[in-house]
This record gives sequence, structure tokens and C-alpha cells, in this order.
Amino acid sequence: MQRYKRRHKRSKKNKKKLIAILFFLIIVLTGFAISHYFKSRERLQYETQQIAKIDHHQKLFDAQFHQVSNPFSKQETITIISYQEEKFRGNNQLFAGFTFNGKKYYTLANKLTVIQENPINQSVADLGYPKVNFSKQINKSFTKLPYLNLNRQPKGIIIHETGNDSSTVDDEVNYMKKNYLSSGVFVHSFIDANQILTIADTNFMAQGAGPKANPSYIQFEMIREEDSESFTRQLANAAFYTAKQLHHYHLPVTVGQKDGQGTIWTHDMVSRYIGGTDHTDPVDYWTSMANYYWGVDYTVEDFIKLVQTYYNQL
Repeated sequence: MQRYKRRHKRSKKNKKKLIAILFFLIIVLTGFAISHYFKSRERLQYETQQIAKIDHHQKLFDAQFHQVSNPFSKQETITIISYQEEKFRGNNQLFAGFTFNGKKYYTLANKLTVIQENPINQSVADLGYPKVNFSKQINKSFTKLPYLNLNRQPKGIIIHETGNDSSTVDDEVNYMKKNYLSSGVFVHSFIDANQILTIADTNFMAQGAGPKANPSYIQFEMIREEDSESFTRQLANAAFYTAKQLHHYHLPVTVGQKDGQGTIWTHDMVSRYIGGTDHTDPVDYWTSMANYYWGVDYTVEDFIKLVQTYYNQL
């Protein structure tokens, strides 16, 4: 009887220890998830290389974000080397960092004029950086799976291109809806020269870039346009959409990297750096349109400069 009591006491102690360990693990994991979430909401800070114009009367700030005298006597051309979010007049504002005569300065990003070196981007600038309204036709049949990041939010965006000549947004959307049950493939939005149409909730993952990328990225498709003006307006819409999504989810404007870092990806980059797919879009589409109408190339780095310009305006 005494032996049974001793065993019973040991069993109760072991259960208590197990419960205490499990409780401790839950606290640690919860704390880690919470800290990761708040870390993701920290003020943005990222490097870049962009040429811009700055006016001589524009407000400038030092590294501590105290206002300093503007050293320019006229409009100057500078190289933006970083973007950083800071409190300004009670709100978080995006600042652009640059150096001049060996000193680091910051200025409000929305006061700068980014110089678009690619003529296609300059065509967008000549149009005044147009912004179309978003429209929605959310398809309820698409599976809603949460992103597999700890904060359950996307960590970037993937650019697709349909690869179908003479196809329209309606054609592509109808095809995707009709074939979803058999293919399991869908994206969040479709973009052409005139519209940005969202068909799936961006708070949940899409299924268009393979199993390794789907759990982490917003995805949109570009319809094939057939003339230079339509292509220009489509790129403007795509850049505006990308900027809005990154801004909404508090993400920087950075190109995808081999190590998986970065927020803006082509499907081709996913194939080369992340894997799980072998598509190369939108490279052929961008290259053929840019070469035929402008005699230049168009790369994701060019697109990012367009995205950053829209982002600065938000």
C-alpha cells in the first residue's frame, strides 16, 4: 500500500512537471510569435540606388532627424541610397537618405522626383503616374489558406504574365474559375491597361507559383497588351497595385534575392531562386514589348523604380 502511494505521488509530480513544461513552451512560443509580429511592424529601413531631383527649398534632416539647413542653391540631382520610416508631425513618414559633400541627409520621400532612366518608366511619368481604382469580384470557391509566415501575412508579391495573345481579363478570369477544381490554380488579381481586378482575398495565399512560394506571396497576372500605350498603362497599374499591397502590409520595396530575401519577385525569379516551379514569366513579355517599341530592355529593377515612385506617394 505504501509503495502504491509513493508511486501515485511520483506520478502526480511527473504530471505536474509535464504540465509546467508544456505551459512554459506555450508561453515561449507565444512570446516568440508576438515578438516576431511586432518586429514585422517596426519602422521600415532598406537600401536602394535611385537618382532623384531635389529642390533647394526642401526640408532636410540629419541622422537624428533634426531639421538642418539646405545646402543647395538650386535644384540638384542626388542619389537616394536608403529609405527609412520615422515619426514626423505625429505620423510615420517615409524619408529618403542621400549624401552630399560627405554628409548624410534625409528628406521626405514624397517631396522627391525620382528620375526614370528607362524610357518606358518615363512614359508613365509623362502620363502623371496614373492610378486606376481597384475592382473586386471575389470568387468564394477559392480555398482560403492562411500564409505560413508567423504573422500570417504575405512577405512580398509575385508578378505573372498569362502568355496568351489576344486574351482579355474576363477570358482569363473565367478560365481560371472554370478550371480551378481540376487545376487548383488561382491568383489574387488580374491587371491590364484599364483595370486592376481582384478575384481572391489577399489576406490568404494564392496557388499560382508552386508549393514553395504560394504560402508567402501575393500574386497577380498581367494580360498581354498589343501596343506601346497599353503596355505603358498596364505597367503603371501593376506598379501602383504592387506599391499599394506592399504599403498595406508594411513591407519595403526590395528586389527578390537568391537567399529568399526581398519583396518583389517575377515568376522567373521564383523558379531560379525559390524553386517548386519552372515558369519564366513575365520576362519574354516584358522583353519583347520593350525591344519592339522602345529598343530597350525592361527588367524587374526598372519595375521597382516605378513601384518606389508610387510607394513614395502613398
